[in-house]
Amino acid sequence: MTKKGIPAHLKPLYWKSITHQYDGVRGQTIINNEFDGYDHYIGILATRFGTPTTAEDGTVYGSGTEEEFRVAVKAKKKIPTWACMCFLKM
Repeated sequence: MTKKGIPAHLKPLYWKSITHQYDGVRGQTIINNEFDGYDHYIGILATRFGTPTTAEDGTVYGSGTEEEFRVAVKAKKKIPTWACMCFLKM
């Protein structure tokens, strides 16, 4: 995947590898901050949706996956060329 000749790369993130190092900080906040500044969101769902989360502003989500998706949709609205894709295992 390239954009105007600039090579692109995928950076898969495993939530346990980025949240264990921050004591006292909401894990989903750390994950959401890792996503800041990206060009594309690719969500991959398999057999479960995840665990419900409550954002710092009090918004309740069905799971961290939903929260990440909503953050991505907000970014998409700000940057029209930004891509948001989700894949489901059926």
